[in-house]
Parts: sequence; structure tokens; C-alpha cells
Amino acid sequence: MAGEYQQQYQQFQRDPGQFWLEQSKRLPWFKEPSAPYQHDDNDFYLW
Repeated sequence: MAGEYQQQYQQFQRDPGQFWLEQSKRLPWFKEPSAPYQHDDNDFYLW
């Protein structure tokens, strides 16, 4: 279990956008996201 957590955490650190895009596939969507979240200069994160 700890090994899987470490692997997931390392993937998140390397490329957070891609990590969350992959995680989004685990949820049901009417329309799946085609791009990772967006971050603006005011520290707002959007899908």
C-alpha cells in the first residue's frame, strides 16, 4: 500500500495536471475533461 501511495505522489509531483486528468477518468462525467485544470495568477484552479 505504501509503495502505491509513493508512486502516485511522485506522479503528482512530476506533472500535477496530467495526474489529475488521469484521476478524472475514475469519475462519471457527462463530458470528460480534455485538458488538465487551469491555474490563474490569483491562485484559482479551474477545470
